[in-house]
Amino acid sequence: MIGERKTTSYITIYLCLRCSLFKQSAAIDKDFLKILNSGQNIIIAGDLNAAHRTWSNARSNAFGYALRKLVNNKSNVRIVAPHTPTHINASSRLGARDSIIHLAVLKNIPFNHDIRVIDDLESDHLPVILTLYTGSALIKIPDQLSTNWENFKFLLNNKSLPIPPSSSNDDLEIAIRRLGENISEALIEASKPKFIQTPLKLSSEIKAKIRHRNRIRKFWQRTRDPAVKSEFRTLSREVTKDIRHFFQSRWESHIAALTPETGTLRRKISLFKKPLQNIPPLKGALGSVANHPLEKTEVIADSLQKQFEPNTEAENDRFTARTQRKIKRFLDAPTCLDLEKTTPGEV
Repeated sequence: MIGERKTTSYITIYLCLRCSLFKQSAAIDKDFLKILNSGQNIIIAGDLNAAHRTWSNARSNAFGYALRKLVNNKSNVRIVAPHTPTHINASSRLGARDSIIHLAVLKNIPFNHDIRVIDDLESDHLPVILTLYTGSALIKIPDQLSTNWENFKFLLNNKSLPIPPSSSNDDLEIAIRRLGENISEALIEASKPKFIQTPLKLSSEIKAKIRHRNRIRKFWQRTRDPAVKSEFRTLSREVTKDIRHFFQSRWESHIAALTPETGTLRRKISLFKKPLQNIPPLKGALGSVANHPLEKTEVIADSLQKQFEPNTEAENDRFTARTQRKIKRFLDAPTCLDLEKTTPGEV
């Protein structure tokens, strides 16, 4: 399904995961590349069944490796993926994991974006909403991105400098707009998010209290007044309590919104039932192998009990006498009291 709006193509695709490895490779190397080269500005989105560690998957598959290799060879193409799973694996077998396989591939789309997963459908494939902020081509939240400026310089040097054919206002505006797009594209390509998940925004009341606490702390660092220090500690405890209450309220609201009708309650319960980490089998003291969580717990408990047993061996007189001599020699050594005092500048 291809839709056109001005010079941007919107394409929705689905890649079959049950195809053979030869067809999988051909789907990425030939068909997907053909679609990607079909226009100048393209947005490709859908169920790509492409899992890779780059976009926060526990494992990578053939589609993920091929897609990442293809995108890395294109300087003007980038992958946009959410930070939370888009496919819920309801299987209870060992090693079953949720995955992020619903992606978007943007070609020459230098806009800010927001991509998020919602729980509105009673399905194991969750809906994904991609929002492009076309009003500004620059990144709105630079504090959440880490930019490699050497890479930014290299990417910008490889882009052609837009020279207007004439000095007319229209040609100058087109050249300036293209120059801004080149800078935005190079900045986006040379940047990566600092956080796996976007930090939650605190309320304005908590932010104001944090700023007031920081001002009190700076004032105490200059004056060392005990009364100011007491006020700073009181504010710190209040801020910690307010933040804890804020996150607790968010969590309670999230739990209260789960309902059996929408399927969100079932998916949340399945997440809690799954092991948080796949611990490999442990080897016991007598050579036995522990696979079950209870068996692994017993092996760890036995190991800790053996490590922290009291030393019941006979005392070594030679070792004890040597240790006592060294301690006495250290205590009898003269202490140097002529030490240079620390200056306030060093502190």
